[in-house]
Amino acid sequence: MKKKNKIMKVSSYLSAVVLSFLLIACSNDDINKSPSNVNQDEKDNFVKCTVSGDKGGTFKAVGENVNIGYLSIENNVIQLFSVGFNDLNGASLSTGMFPLDLNSRSEQQGSILGMFTFNDGKNHKDQFSSQFYPLFYDTNEDFRDSSTFVTLTNVEKLQGGYLHLKGRFRFNASNIPEKLPEACIMEAFEHTDRHPTYLAKLAGTSEIHISGEFDVVILVKIMGW
Repeated sequence: MKKKNKIMKVSSYLSAVVLSFLLIACSNDDINKSPSNVNQDEKDNFVKCTVSGDKGGTFKAVGENVNIGYLSIENNVIQLFSVGFNDLNGASLSTGMFPLDLNSRSEQQGSILGMFTFNDGKNHKDQFSSQFYPLFYDTNEDFRDSSTFVTLTNVEKLQGGYLHLKGRFRFNASNIPEKLPEACIMEAFEHTDRHPTYLAKLAGTSEIHISGEFDVVILVKIMGW
């Protein structure tokens, strides 16, 4: 019964992850369309990332192709901060949304919401998410290897109520099959206390590692900062 409950919980987690994946994507779109994301000079915005692992490549977005998400600033912490880009050179990126401490220059651990998508141009998308990573690759109970990590290297107030941010980010991500093979599920029944729950080889999944940098300007005057 314990094994059955464990697998049922994992199945529920899978459903929740897929729903969360869609909600976060929609939330990022909404945030990026908000008036708070009017930049002083959009052509200065810059995001670059390198993907390694089972798939790879280097991707760069500049100006209006850069997505920036944020909600508010409270006690020098930007709430729901994220950077990325959509459908650029066959790829999309989102670091996921998380609080960003403007006073820290150390690496900050964010959420398990990083996403990267490869688009082969034939209406086929291979979606990778750090939310899937704990199921197949992360050996930590606290999902540390599935989190997005960000390091701010420069924070500068500009005239007109703008804020210039530079930094680095990194996260791991995995894709997931539409349906897990029966052999993979049965094997997991025999290892209910294991982290991760499933064997990636049996599941047929792939993993990637994303590292990158950003240089963006955001409007903070309207948030009273």
